[in-house]
Amino acid sequence: MARPTRFTQEMIDAWVRSGDWTGTTTLDLLEAHAAARPDEISIVDPRHRLTWREALAAVDRFARTLAAMELDRDTPVVLQVPNSVEESLLRLALKRLGLLAAYVPAVWRGAELEAVVDLLEPGAMVVPSRFRDHDMVAMARETGRRRPAMHVVVVDPPDDAADCISISLDREADGGDAVPDGDRRYGPHEVTKLVVTSGSTGVPKLVERPEQQEILWARGVTARMGVTGDDVIGGFVPMSGGPGYHAWGGWLLTGAKFVLTDGFAPEALLPAIERERVSAIHTAPAILARLADSPLLEDYDTSSLRVIRTGSANLPPAVIEKAEERLACPVVKAGGAMEACSFGQVGIHDPEEIRRGASIGRVMDGGEIRVVDGEGRALPAGEAGELWIRGPATSSGYFRNPRATVEAWGTLGPEGWFRTGDVATVDADGYVALVGRIKEMINRGGMDVFPLELESILAEHPKILEAAVVGIPDDALGEVPCLCVIPTAGDPVTLEEVTAFLSERDLARYKFPVRLELFSDFPRGQTMRVNRRRLAERVLSSA
Repeated sequence: MARPTRFTQEMIDAWVRSGDWTGTTTLDLLEAHAAARPDEISIVDPRHRLTWREALAAVDRFARTLAAMELDRDTPVVLQVPNSVEESLLRLALKRLGLLAAYVPAVWRGAELEAVVDLLEPGAMVVPSRFRDHDMVAMARETGRRRPAMHVVVVDPPDDAADCISISLDREADGGDAVPDGDRRYGPHEVTKLVVTSGSTGVPKLVERPEQQEILWARGVTARMGVTGDDVIGGFVPMSGGPGYHAWGGWLLTGAKFVLTDGFAPEALLPAIERERVSAIHTAPAILARLADSPLLEDYDTSSLRVIRTGSANLPPAVIEKAEERLACPVVKAGGAMEACSFGQVGIHDPEEIRRGASIGRVMDGGEIRVVDGEGRALPAGEAGELWIRGPATSSGYFRNPRATVEAWGTLGPEGWFRTGDVATVDADGYVALVGRIKEMINRGGMDVFPLELESILAEHPKILEAAVVGIPDDALGEVPCLCVIPTAGDPVTLEEVTAFLSERDLARYKFPVRLELFSDFPRGQTMRVNRRRLAERVLSSA
């Protein structure tokens, strides 16, 4: 059994009694929809369009193919597959087989993969034949060279991949005729997936995700968005990260049609919104900023849109305002981490001053939060401190790493609180506002500079599409802020213009950046959050 590292049976029993955890799995949800609405369209991407009956049949077909590997139950399987119908259904096929799916970003390459594969010792690695002109099969073969027992599974493989196991919606299963016995499928209270998080140190950890955590997330997020089976969900964010899980889980929970695209540029999203009449979007701030800024908006009908959710990173109020005006629907933002669903989630019925303000909403039902000082003592409402969270929607720990689990939660068992590393306030009504991350704080000669504050202000500048602030070394002050900018079209912004803009906002001068670097894009993780460590490395290497 894939047992959670820090959850005790008593904790699970209490969550079942409270109704936060249920006896249903995501595979149960798929089977129920296939029985109740077999011929309705379930899931769509640019190459495939499946009904619920066809989606279930594909899951069983994939399971037969993968069963031929004869892997023991709970064996980890690495998935490095971009958004697609196949990726969404492979998730369920692995749960059907009782194999532990570990998701890594499709943009990762050999050096990043090696560390995770060494930790996991997986029985298989699943990749597409190519991604962004990169030969993924060759990379998977190279990764498996030191691991002869590791199978390479290829989605829609090329002709020269005879040594690999093939997965395709257009071919029959390569395995036997029968799906393995039902006692292999994961139960409702087991860990069914792993997510890679590197944190600020770059050392990978594998976050455990129990099945009920995923379903509880879906319930909470769809309720805050007001999503029902009548909606069409746009999964416009990588499925390997938190916001993607919310979209995927909401699809199975509600039975809404699920729409996926090749990439997240406006050129890919807008035709899909118009064609499929997408009504509820899950995305990330960087993707929404580009969509709201795109001149292509004038060429497509987006009147079907009813709500847009973003998570994974700071969403500046200026981006919210532009998106709501240009897309004519409310934007509801959230804040969270790989280890915890949402520290807060804005609801569709929250007032405009909440939606467009600094708040990330209230914590999900069942969640418990507190703001603490440096000694771990709870602070009163409105005072800033580190945000801690616990409850049935938090991770059960780090896979094969109880020591890191205790460091992050303080202890195993019900008394553990996840130390988010975020500085936040919580008001008397329970609304959370993030101030910044402790590890991202820049200490400029003894004065604290939080990048989030600067980035939110600079998002209002007409020449800045996205801003990221990192600390760089300084002989006199220790470190100082460097502003990294993805510019809008036209002449790029200058440091002098930024200084004048911040002066008009009456911001303290010690917070002003001393250097400006232009980028076409930032290094990002699987949630589209900026990888500040790698960004700072790029800045320093260009000096």
